[in-house]
Amino acid sequence: MPGTKPWLGGGRVMSSGLAGLDAFVGGGLPLGTMVVVEEDGCGGSLTRALLGMFLAQAGPSIHRSCVAAPTVAELGTLLGAVPSLASRADAPARAAPLSLGSAWQYAGFVAAGGDRPAHEREPAAAPAAGPSSFRRSDEPATGRDAAAPFCSSFDLDRPVPASAVAGAIRCEHAGVHAGGLNAVHAFLRAGDARPGRAVVLGLGRGLSGAAAGSRVLAQLRAIRRSLATERRCVALVTIPPLHERRGAWGEGASSACLRIGGAVFRLAAFGQEAGAGAVLEAPSGFGKEYSGLLRLARLPAGPSLVPQQPRGLGGASVLLVRRARRRIALEPMHLPPEGEDAKPREQSGTASLATAMASLA
Repeated sequence: MPGTKPWLGGGRVMSSGLAGLDAFVGGGLPLGTMVVVEEDGCGGSLTRALLGMFLAQAGPSIHRSCVAAPTVAELGTLLGAVPSLASRADAPARAAPLSLGSAWQYAGFVAAGGDRPAHEREPAAAPAAGPSSFRRSDEPATGRDAAAPFCSSFDLDRPVPASAVAGAIRCEHAGVHAGGLNAVHAFLRAGDARPGRAVVLGLGRGLSGAAAGSRVLAQLRAIRRSLATERRCVALVTIPPLHERRGAWGEGASSACLRIGGAVFRLAAFGQEAGAGAVLEAPSGFGKEYSGLLRLARLPAGPSLVPQQPRGLGGASVLLVRRARRRIALEPMHLPPEGEDAKPREQSGTASLATAMASLA
């Protein structure tokens, strides 16, 4: 399948659109996975950046894509955040690290000419360039699909033209609150041979009352069932910040939302309210380029029945989100051990940050 890589247990993975995130989750997002994304509490800017890169990768990877949003305005805002491919001059140089821990990895290294002098190796293929690599959703995939890139580099300051996005992404802007995700379910169950990328924005944001949490869980289970039909798609489903919804949804339903996804990403922006009167502030000494945190609360499951659990605060790996040269970069966040005052010299002030993060849990 174009734009995918082999994974554990005979499965395949697609890129999140961000190479750094792919590395932290074990290589990519397995096909058939529902990723639950908790939105950040500062207008959703971090959420839109993550979803925009996920959708943007559909173009160069020759994937289908589908988006559902509660309103036309939110749909337009999300599609306006889909970035274009970075120019070759701006693209950072990336070299795949060589690991000799497995014989098949070394065999691949030799097959690629890595054991030969540089002047004897085959020249690397030039990355795609131009404002957009999107093709229409109904256009057949032929020719270069076998060489479709797994992960590309994007320029967040150059969005894809609206005309290109509108023709390439199947959109739905009604019924997200009420559960009428018909276009999304049809997309996930389609027998198309190409992998698909689906985004459901703001699931449950407009729901309230005693049954609100149960309705959100029912919608998540329905999406998961549709994904299991063909196992050729990945769906990113965003939910509102849980510290704001626990009172309306109930503690049990809120916690269940973090268990039902095949992977769970929890975003938080610096400056947002964290509940219990706390505010999530960037540690002292960090520049304005640091915009928030990404907590990997659950990683994609491997071939065993037990999902991989990341290590870190509250069982979650914590990554700093940094805007660097019109791109998003992720850096591990080193929090002080619980009950200790010691903290890394280069990340002073993380103790108070850990206190605020505890209010988000």
